[in-house]
Amino acid sequence: MVSCGDLAAADCPAAIAAALTVAAGRNGAVVQVDLGRGVWCPTPGLLFANTTCPGGSLPPPEGGQWIGHALVTFSGSVAQAYINIAKNGQAVRGEFIALATPPPATPLPS
Repeated sequence: MVSCGDLAAADCPAAIAAALTVAAGRNGAVVQVDLGRGVWCPTPGLLFANTTCPGGSLPPPEGGQWIGHALVTFSGSVAQAYINIAKNGQAVRGEFIALATPPPATPLPS
């Protein structure tokens, strides 16, 4: 199952492919990909914190700009992959943030 959420429709197919590429082999079979605008905080310990993320304002390490995020759910696991999505020209790629079990109420990325 896939949800593009509020991510731009034109970027959705490439963002799905990027998220699946990054998630492959991390935690089993992918059963769901949820996309959206905003990025997950890449600063250790702040992924689920309801605070300003200093790392969220940094540009993608390989250039371009952040266009959104992906939350990837795996079969038989409560841990999910948190991935930020970047676009550089026509190239869309994922940046793995963490494989983590969300707290009871996962906040939205900023």
